[in-house]
Amino acid sequence: MSPSCSRVVTVRIYNFDPGSEKLKSEKNTVQITVEGHSGKGRKGNDIACAGISAIAQTAVVGISRVAGLSQRITRREGYLDSVVEPGGDGAKIEALRVIIATMVAGLTELEKAYPGSMKMVFD
Repeated sequence: MSPSCSRVVTVRIYNFDPGSEKLKSEKNTVQITVEGHSGKGRKGNDIACAGISAIAQTAVVGISRVAGLSQRITRREGYLDSVVEPGGDGAKIEALRVIIATMVAGLTELEKAYPGSMKMVFD
């Protein structure tokens, strides 16, 4: 996802409860979708877009390399989607939970620094 800029980045996370920082169900698909641009600067010079992109892409890499889970990934300009099918042992599921919780924490801090740059939605 290399940002060019329009308005706001929407980060949608399926099957994760931000209050408890846990997966809603270990039997359901986990999905992370990042779409749009923050509009905080010109393409290539937008720190908010770049930060959101870096955090999301690092989480996706961590899901494969650290948690050891497979995912279906779709990337294009201004769009990143990762679908992690249910399965894996307890350690892999815990690693996935920690990766997503860390991503949410990083994005929350970024939103504090650049208010209005993104919207997080939990389904």
